[in-house]
Amino acid sequence: MSRGDIAAPAVLRVAMFPRGLDGLFLPALEGVEICALVESGTPEQTWIEQIWPAPQVLPYTLQQPGLGIYPSTQDLLLHSDIATVLRRSGTQALLLSCSCSESMYAWAKKHGVLLLMSDYRHQRFENKLWFDAFLRRHRLPRPSGGSYTIGSPAPLPVRGQAVLQRAESTGGEGTFFVQDPREVEVLLASGLFHQGEQTLVRKRICGKPYGITVFVAPGVVALSPIRLQCYYPQTDAAEGQSFAGIQWLASRELPDRLGSRLSRVFLRLGKLLYQRRFFGFANIDFVVDAQQRLFIIECNPRMSAATPQLLSRPELCPAAAVGEQFLRGFTRPRRYPRVPVLLGMPQSDYQGASLDLVSGSDSEPAPIRRTFPSGLYASDGPRVTYRGPDLRPLSRSSGFGLVSFARLGQVSRRHDTLGTIVSSEPLFDPKGALLPRAQQLLAHFRYEDDRPRS
Repeated sequence: MSRGDIAAPAVLRVAMFPRGLDGLFLPALEGVEICALVESGTPEQTWIEQIWPAPQVLPYTLQQPGLGIYPSTQDLLLHSDIATVLRRSGTQALLLSCSCSESMYAWAKKHGVLLLMSDYRHQRFENKLWFDAFLRRHRLPRPSGGSYTIGSPAPLPVRGQAVLQRAESTGGEGTFFVQDPREVEVLLASGLFHQGEQTLVRKRICGKPYGITVFVAPGVVALSPIRLQCYYPQTDAAEGQSFAGIQWLASRELPDRLGSRLSRVFLRLGKLLYQRRFFGFANIDFVVDAQQRLFIIECNPRMSAATPQLLSRPELCPAAAVGEQFLRGFTRPRRYPRVPVLLGMPQSDYQGASLDLVSGSDSEPAPIRRTFPSGLYASDGPRVTYRGPDLRPLSRSSGFGLVSFARLGQVSRRHDTLGTIVSSEPLFDPKGALLPRAQQLLAHFRYEDDRPRS
């Protein structure tokens, strides 16, 4: 359930999953109490009990084994006693970092749980076909192309190199590069798509992939700086891309004209969202080509890999106080003035990054042979040292934080995310390739290799 479905209480007790990181960096706000949902008897519980007030730690029990290293939020809600834990602890709300499926929305309605997220009706912005039509209707810059039915004898909507995308997909999943219907047939034969599936096919734009956050709340539309969207090198086109992380860009790295154009286009998009009474974080992926032309690719109306730093680093949205405004939106009625304050891209020197530690196994499952504690780390030359369980001071210091997911005895499969690193320093170069520092961290945090580290 979203804000419009249930009346917010005087004191809002909000549960969050620490593995998502967003909840760890929400600001303190009078009338709101943040609680941590952790799987009972796991290293996650041990970790969070060291840094979170005991009454606000909510252990739950999974009722279905074998959900993997990083079960989906939907699986956690549907196959655990979380609903009972929330009810018995007097916790009325759940911070939702991921997309909200029909099953998750039904679960929230059944148990009377307020979901802290963009309103459910705005989830359709994440549908790539719907959003592409929205961009076309409002004449916002987008790659040429359109809908394509898998198995259709019709030609692709564009000639030459094209990008084929599943309408409902996240990250690099469901995204493939094709040139003609024969290559689509190969994807169909491999089981990656099904006959009659409606997809989006657009011209492939050669350029750099970026992201920006458009924050919308009553009376305000605010932009973040931009960040590079980074991917691991692709070894098999049939497998899609594996998301590696994001790299925030300092304002000085952008040509003035490009920065002005980005602010103009995304404030216009933000005003369109505002007119629809959108609330919260809209994370927009876009590409800039060699001629500095802008092409909007997709919208994720939810938290993203960039949100923890957006919440913890005031310089990324200095005039908006996005964390406070987001929480306040669930504690009182939302009244939208006719004309919002428009806050363009701020000037920022921040160059932090995030890095997903992805399974290095090929097609064969690999056992987890080593684990690492979640918390704050530092690196001095080749040495990586653990500084303690609380990674929240990262917002005021250098170093990096790790949230570890994989546990001894589990089995990783291709593209499984074993942990996530949040760094105050750059991890990717201007082209999105891993810097030596990132390579060092990947070599250190080897979950599937118990050989001594050099």
